[in-house]
Amino acid sequence: MASMISYINENFSRHIMTIEDPIEFIYVDKKSLINQREIGYDTLSFADALRHVVRQSPDVILIGEMRDQDTMMTAISAAQTGHLVLTTLHTSDVSRTLDRMVNYFPDHLKSQIRQELGLSLEGIVCMRLLSRQDGAGRIPALELLRQTSSVRKALLDGELWRLKELMQKGREFGMQTFNQSLLALYQQEIISFEEALRNSSNPDEFKLNAKGMYTGADSIGIYQTT
Repeated sequence: MASMISYINENFSRHIMTIEDPIEFIYVDKKSLINQREIGYDTLSFADALRHVVRQSPDVILIGEMRDQDTMMTAISAAQTGHLVLTTLHTSDVSRTLDRMVNYFPDHLKSQIRQELGLSLEGIVCMRLLSRQDGAGRIPALELLRQTSSVRKALLDGELWRLKELMQKGREFGMQTFNQSLLALYQQEIISFEEALRNSSNPDEFKLNAKGMYTGADSIGIYQTT
């Protein structure tokens, strides 16, 4: 998240507001103006801070963690009124991230929230840090979902099960599943087979992929590393 804010700060003239618990990185204004708020010091909660932040004409809002229904609803409203909203959730992959976002709400509101996400969600990045087999630290495997007309339709129709297929087929849009990312890292000999298997959401599918066998919509989206 810090790298995203730093990128915007270095390249664009924007008003950025962050809400964090605690503040972990102090930004220095470059092209952008950045105001940071800390829970328990500047404000009582994420939801309370967010309601006040949107009145201060920010272009970008960073919410350190999405913890409850109130914060989620306020964040969606902010996104729908033209703000770029960045946040984090403690989940394992794209599917579980969307499940968590929807499940913050009672059953009678879930369909509405899927509709809201279909109109406002720009993308999801999920990361798992893996051990390099050369011992030179760690490297991320990434699952990437980006907003496209097909992704939007799946969300609006409540067909979240289609998203895996769309990620598998969506290399041209910058999308990929964890298994595709893991396979690329394994084929480039950056990680071991065992490390890839340990971090796969579907180990049986990964074993087939590693042998050059694919099922259904599987296609390889390469995540190039440097």
